Amino acid sequence: MDRLQKMANEDSSLFIIGIILLGISIFLIIWGFNLYNSKDLSDFTNFYDVENVGTKAYIEVISTPYIVAETEDQANVYALVYDENNYMYLIQSKTKKLKKIYEKSNEKSIILKGIAYKTESNIIGFTIDGYNEYVDEEIIDENNYTSYLGEYYLDLDASYSEGVVQIFFGFIILICGLSFTISGLISKQVTKKTISSEYYPLAEQEINNPELEINRTIFTNNFIIYNKTGLRIINYKDITWIYCNTFVYNGVPNHSFAYYVKGDKNVKMISFGIKQEKVNEMIKYVYNKNPNILVGFTKENKDANKNMN
Repeated sequence: MDRLQKMANEDSSLFIIGIILLGISIFLIIWGFNLYNSKDLSDFTNFYDVENVGTKAYIEVISTPYIVAETEDQANVYALVYDENNYMYLIQSKTKKLKKIYEKSNEKSIILKGIAYKTESNIIGFTIDGYNEYVDEEIIDENNYTSYLGEYYLDLDASYSEGVVQIFFGFIILICGLSFTISGLISKQVTKKTISSEYYPLAEQEINNPELEINRTIFTNNFIIYNKTGLRIINYKDITWIYCNTFVYNGVPNHSFAYYVKGDKNVKMISFGIKQEKVNEMIKYVYNKNPNILVGFTKENKDANKNMN
């Protein structure tokens, strides 16, 4: 396999990596959601038996939750629920999650999983007010609160550490996989077009005797050859304007070789992050191949290049 063909095959590698990443991401997401929705309670304590703060616990709810308080932005709520033994408990949840609990609890009993936390005095206060208003009678007060609701409440938002890590990294890898796959597909199309171009046969010969190589960019007698989102073969005669593009990242100047070709109003940039001396070397080499090229980023060159494209 010759060198040009190897460069062309880089697109296939990109596509394959994307497919592999997509497979890994799907596995992680499914695994995460299975953990997230798991009915396995072996690692959880029945909330009725909780004795310590931070205990992973569950409640089998058979009633529709009754909201006793909610945050000002209505994002979080505190609600009362009952288990099959008619014991009453206090839960804390995001409003959206509670709506789902409402829907499910109307159909059947459901398992709520979370982390047990000590009920602070302010929470006790609004829970007492909310419950007494609900039953329209002064039944619970600060003296008998623990007899009705115990010392802890169940935070449902803290329960889903199981599966979240897998889901989080699954979606991160999914995005990367999609990016690689899409880039691979685009690159394949660009490479296919390049291989069918009139320049390819001569470039295939010249690449074996390059005159200059900088940062995986190859300069032959007639072409610039590189692979960036597809194999590119640029004839010096087609180039209209070249210059050193400089940008600052984290306070550090970075340079790249920028060029325009006939019939294309979009700038192309290659060899990112190299020293300015290397870019200048590339510019000098390309200009020697085609002295008609505009060199340097100036207003005059910018206007002249517009007229050519």
